[in-house]
Amino acid sequence: MWFQHPKQVCMTYFSHFWFSLSLSFKLAIGSIKAFVHAIYPDTYITSTSDITKEITNDLESVGCKEN
Repeated sequence: MWFQHPKQVCMTYFSHFWFSLSLSFKLAIGSIKAFVHAIYPDTYITSTSDITKEITNDLESVGCKEN
């Protein structure tokens, strides 16, 4: 019943844990950069699109793969 999601995405509990934690860290940094960008528009100009691409690549590289 508990912890079925990691198995559903072909990951162990700990690999899922560390992957999710890394996404959380990247999103937190991205959020701070977006906040700073809102105040100072000439800073972190591409940070939101950069983090979006990075996270998309991360998500495509883990878990179940279609053959």
